[in-house]
Amino acid sequence: MHGGAGTAGASEWLGTQLHQLKHGDPQQVLCQLQELSRELETAAGADSEALKVVRGSLEYLEKRREQIKYAEFQAMDYPIGSGAVESANKLVVEARLKGSGMHWARDQVNPMVALRNIVCSDRWEEAWPQISQRIGEKAKEQAAARRPKPSPEQPTVEQPTSGRVDTGPTLKGSRTLKSRDVQNEPAPNANRPVQGRRQPSANHPWRRMAVGRRGSPRPDQPQS
Repeated sequence: MHGGAGTAGASEWLGTQLHQLKHGDPQQVLCQLQELSRELETAAGADSEALKVVRGSLEYLEKRREQIKYAEFQAMDYPIGSGAVESANKLVVEARLKGSGMHWARDQVNPMVALRNIVCSDRWEEAWPQISQRIGEKAKEQAAARRPKPSPEQPTVEQPTSGRVDTGPTLKGSRTLKSRDVQNEPAPNANRPVQGRRQPSANHPWRRMAVGRRGSPRPDQPQS
């Protein structure tokens, strides 16, 4: 670059770089800025204000290499200015958020604007199947999170085998109680009448006992 800031040489150099950035290869503009940065560092030192401006511009453009391919965008009929975006901010966002009678919550703004952007871009038929699928997956994830977790397995009780009922240790000479004995054993008091007084039978052992009968001697008296 010939001359300092504000000179004719500087204006001519700047015009060339702007034209190259819009209609040519942005990599050539980055190379020119890198060369200018080295010249300014040698001539004015690393702390000069001009060098800081050039390095700031170079860093800004290097981070946006994929966004400054203006010649390619224009060949595909894409807008390269900010006018369309600024206009869409009013027509897409503000028309919904700031319109008369509009209501919304802060955490719903981004999803709502995303849907409105799809509608205004005439891409609803393309985008809605993907959105619907994601909504279904999220609903399943939430349902799985609410589902109670299975409780730990309960200890299993070992059942007796061979149809035998374990009745504990048996005395010597006694027989083992089997399942059929349990099944055939009548329930306690099964035949006892619910009401009324039951009289002993005529041959009941109680009737043959001397103790307790009228005229019989007491156990502590000797019999004559």
